Amino acid sequence: MTFAATPALQAAVDHALAHETAWPREMYYPDGAYVGNREWNESGPWTEIVGPVAPRGGPAGVILH
Repeated sequence: MTFAATPALQAAVDHALAHETAWPREMYYPDGAYVGNREWNESGPWTEIVGPVAPRGGPAGVILH
């Protein structure tokens, strides 16, 4: 199924793509730090990552009309 986006819808999509988070898709920084721990300055025994962490996907969203 295909459709043609209206100019307003295309503008919203373009804005979302241009303002995607700078977080890495694999959820770990190159030095091995988990994104959530570093971004929120978390520390302590409760910050241990238990289990696998899946890479995040691309930008996604819902547009209500």
